[in-house]
Amino acid sequence: MLSIVGRLTSVLLFTLTALAQPQAASFLGKGNQFMQERLFQRAIDEFERALGIEPSLHAARYQLAVCFFALGQNDESRREFELLKKQAGPSHETSYYLGRILLLEGDSSGAIRELAPLTKDQIGRAHV
Repeated sequence: MLSIVGRLTSVLLFTLTALAQPQAASFLGKGNQFMQERLFQRAIDEFERALGIEPSLHAARYQLAVCFFALGQNDESRREFELLKKQAGPSHETSYYLGRILLLEGDSSGAIRELAPLTKDQIGRAHV
């Protein structure tokens, strides 16, 4: 009996996950549209909805962090970029924005640590 319940639970969880992913992608798409329109707070709401469904959706976390940065909410932006770095690994985009936040806070040595490894081309591609 427990074996059957365990299997049914696994199937149910798999099904719910499969159904949730398209919904998370829909929120991500809406957030991207709002970002293009420079409606950053509305985009934040959509990205947070996507992450509420799929916490490992790296594209949503990146865009969320960029929106926070665009609104000058540096603490929130840093939190999301650091979480993204932990989840997905380092990237030139993450280092670029973390370096910019550190510069805005007056921490030039921290900014240099983040930005120094980046090439000019990587910095150009990271800037949105």
